[in-house]
Amino acid sequence: MIPTKSQRARLAIALSIGVAYFWLTHGVNALSDPRKGAGDFAWPLSAARAVLTGHDPYLTTTKFFYPYPTAFFALPFTPLEPRLAGEVMVGLGCAALAFVVTRSAWWPLIMFLSGPALQVAVSVQLTPWLVAASLVPACLGLLVIKPTVAVGLLGRQTAVRALVYAAIGGGVLLALSFALDIHWLAHWRATIRAEPDTMQYTAPILSWVGMPLGLALFRWRDPDARLILGLACVPQNAFFYDQLPLLLVARTRVQMLVLTFCSVLAMAVALHATIDRHTPATTSAGLLPFVVMGIYYPALVMVLRRAA
Repeated sequence: MIPTKSQRARLAIALSIGVAYFWLTHGVNALSDPRKGAGDFAWPLSAARAVLTGHDPYLTTTKFFYPYPTAFFALPFTPLEPRLAGEVMVGLGCAALAFVVTRSAWWPLIMFLSGPALQVAVSVQLTPWLVAASLVPACLGLLVIKPTVAVGLLGRQTAVRALVYAAIGGGVLLALSFALDIHWLAHWRATIRAEPDTMQYTAPILSWVGMPLGLALFRWRDPDARLILGLACVPQNAFFYDQLPLLLVARTRVQMLVLTFCSVLAMAVALHATIDRHTPATTSAGLLPFVVMGIYYPALVMVLRRAA
């Protein structure tokens, strides 16, 4: 099928954003410690290389806190050296998200100026891929690579067909994982329990600042309320990138501008705040109030203000 003029424009803009984020990630890498490598994408990348050589990724890769299918996602990037692999992954993910969110308007592209989007480049995250997949029913199975973010994104689905796609796609990836290693689930759980760095993952709703997020229950029929509540109830980092899905709550240009501005302001204030930054766990705990007040709260207010 030949792309329409609108589709060609969307593709051109999406590729431009992908290239911009590739270079942004590259720039961050250039200013970082050379040992950073592929950032947080280093763990899925190492796991993918372990799978290619027939090894158990949970035994050969430290801090691989993801389910086995995440290694499949990283397989196409294994021919590249780590830094380049991370940069390409972020660029392609942002391009995919940009193309998907512009199906009916251009203003959703404002999200690429938000704090969570910028943190994707800083930390080399796969979150844009998950948000993009959540907007394409046939790709929903990809959410299995990060179950915590998947909870909120799946809760946002309204069509039974979408959930069927998610079950089939995710089921295929899980079945393939068990076919390669019947014990991977036990190894994954053991890795999470044994690694002290997992203490940095907290469900916002269990914190004093996150308890008001339970108000989303009053709008449970709204897909965006389920998105907020779902994300608030699962363990996550407070380094801003895990909250990128919350930008989907915006339904107008003004709302997207508000969410983007609040997230950047919160990130800027958090950057200069006096918190304990000695370990990932203490840093995440210190940043959590800024994430909740700067991203969750504005999204929650938007949902609560909608007509029931």
